[in-house]
Parts: sequence; structure tokens; C-alpha cells
Amino acid sequence: MRTLTGKGVRVEFVKESLTFTGEDSPMATLLLSVMDAFAEFERALILGRQRVGIAAAKQRGVYTGRKPTLNAEQA
Repeated sequence: MRTLTGKGVRVEFVKESLTFTGEDSPMATLLLSVMDAFAEFERALILGRQRVGIAAAKQRGVYTGRKPTLNAEQA
């Protein structure tokens, strides 16, 4: 987000009525940091559930992984 605002982009969250520009107040910086922390936490939870699901599918023998993109001749 800071990369975008550093380039002059204005980021606006309509539902939350939040606007971030390159010249934000300390309160805006705090809110942005909190939102970033929650997003990172949520992503970590999603990845953890995904790993558990893949492990369970492997135990059942239904998870075969990603299909090869190259055939034997191409490889």
C-alpha cells in the first residue's frame, strides 16, 4: 500500500470510509498497519487449513498433486 501511495495513488475503502494518500496522519498509518496485520493473519489461517486438507486428502488417496505441464517428449 505504501508503494502505491508513494507513487501518488489514492487508495479509498468506500465501505469503511477510509482514504489513504501519501500524506497520511499517524492515525491513518495505524489503521493501515492493523488492517495489514489482520490480512496477514487471515492468510496464514487459510494456508494452514489448506495444508490440513491436503494432508487428509493424501491419506485418503484422492490427492494426486498438480498435473505435469510438460509431457515426456517436451521434457
